[in-house]
Amino acid sequence: MGRIIKKGSNRAKAQPFLERLAAEGYSANKALLKLREMGLGYKRADFLADWREVKGKQTAKAVGKYVGLDRYPGPACEVTTNRFQRRKYNYVVNYTVTNLETGQEDYKHYIVQTDQRLTRHTIEETALEGISENLDRYGYSLKSFHYSYTQVRRE
Repeated sequence: MGRIIKKGSNRAKAQPFLERLAAEGYSANKALLKLREMGLGYKRADFLADWREVKGKQTAKAVGKYVGLDRYPGPACEVTTNRFQRRKYNYVVNYTVTNLETGQEDYKHYIVQTDQRLTRHTIEETALEGISENLDRYGYSLKSFHYSYTQVRRE
């Protein structure tokens, strides 16, 4: 089982930057150098494990949108994680809302947590219920939403 990332460590502080660096096309070596320049360098073996997770997440996002509504997302849509999560599966649904006062669009995500595998239809239906509950309260209008990928707790 992988190690849990300790709060406040350089490794924990570096996590938000990893996705951006991967999306910008950095190699693992250049990304680690960039983190070190920012004062967030940490053990290379741990960094490479995190980097593989981030790169796997990008691949899973690309595949997730093609899963049929009556199908269970397969291994290609899954990213194993060593971060703490209460349930075995965290299904990530991305959605876009429009602020009714300003007209500004915001890109957000909603997580459906469960210990059982779910079909894409069930995932999106559950997420829509949760998202819809708060739209009026915050003055938003839902523009679009879709299943993205699954985080699986490492056992």
